[in-house]
Amino acid sequence: MTDAQLVTLATAFLAAVIAVLFNNSRIGDLRSDMTGQMSNLRGDMTGQMSNLRGDMTGRISELRSDMTGRISELRSDIDKRFSDVDKRFDDFNRHIDDKFALLTERLQRMEDNIMRITGDHDERIQKLEGKK
Repeated sequence: MTDAQLVTLATAFLAAVIAVLFNNSRIGDLRSDMTGQMSNLRGDMTGQMSNLRGDMTGRISELRSDMTGRISELRSDIDKRFSDVDKRFDDFNRHIDDKFALLTERLQRMEDNIMRITGDHDERIQKLEGKK
């Protein structure tokens, strides 16, 4: 082999080794860049998840307080309606008690009248039979 061929072969071999080394350094740079970008992305995602979690927690708290308020209003309305119904039942019960007292009074008067009438009949019968 001649000197020119050896120089050409050495130049080609050296170019290949330099290309491999340069490529390896670029792959290393790419790996470090990708690691940095993945770390940044992971940090961004963690931050966004934390923000989302905070927003969801706040929204759930708002909904919970809103539902608690609505339930309190419903309970108040139901209690008012039950007290209205209780008042109606009390009025109706009082009305029935008044009617029952009136009927009892009338029955007592009727019984008194019947007793008076039967007493009168007994007197008349005794007079007619001559016992008095």
